Amino acid sequence: MTAKEIETVQILLQKLIELKARNLYGDYVDSPMPIYDGVGSPEKYSSSKIKVMWVLKEAYDDFDEFGAPKGGGWEVYEQWGDESKLKEVTSVRSWQPIMYVLRALSEDKNWDDIAWIRDEREEYVEALRSCAYININKMPAGKTSGDLSESFNIWCDVINAQILAYAPDVIIFGNTMSYFQDQSYMNKYECTEYHDLEGVAPAGIATIGDKRTLLINAYHPNQKSITRQEYVDSILAAIRFHYDKLEMR
Repeated sequence: MTAKEIETVQILLQKLIELKARNLYGDYVDSPMPIYDGVGSPEKYSSSKIKVMWVLKEAYDDFDEFGAPKGGGWEVYEQWGDESKLKEVTSVRSWQPIMYVLRALSEDKNWDDIAWIRDEREEYVEALRSCAYININKMPAGKTSGDLSESFNIWCDVINAQILAYAPDVIIFGNTMSYFQDQSYMNKYECTEYHDLEGVAPAGIATIGDKRTLLINAYHPNQKSITRQEYVDSILAAIRFHYDKLEMR
């Protein structure tokens, strides 16, 4: 897809998200609005050698006097192209591992070979803009996520439309893959038998539409189970394993 085609598709997907939100919550002055997700930069995504999508959980905005989420009406990636927000964007802990993965992947490097984010903030934000970034829950949420099964049931048709439309080569699930187990393409999910290999994130191949796509079952980027270096390098290793061994290029 060209950048212009991605732009057009993204507008249509946002209208679909908005329509679904209005059907769910009504069109009142105080009704919450979606927090839109998708591709940060259609130009950078379309020109990426390996197109990567991250599937995370949900975002938050504001809260009413009773602590209920409210707000929305903005794009999760809208600050990524604002130079005045460089420090703010690069300080988000959940985005930092994503930036490291994308930068290292684009330059064919590993954790030890790339600069710290604080030293090259602009370059890391540009890497972040090259991905498709979607959340399971499209509405404003709390600051911590619980079970999102209900949200997934509400939004799964939109999420699958996003996956088909953006046609990523790699989908990295940030502790979200379990919600997708009943999707038809997971029935043919070919998980390669290398889970005992040290330092490689669990992954496999699924056919989504007419495209073979690498699915990586990763921790959430803000996880604390392994070091950040292990997190980044294990995802990079999974991508390179499949591209080298299964000739997905």
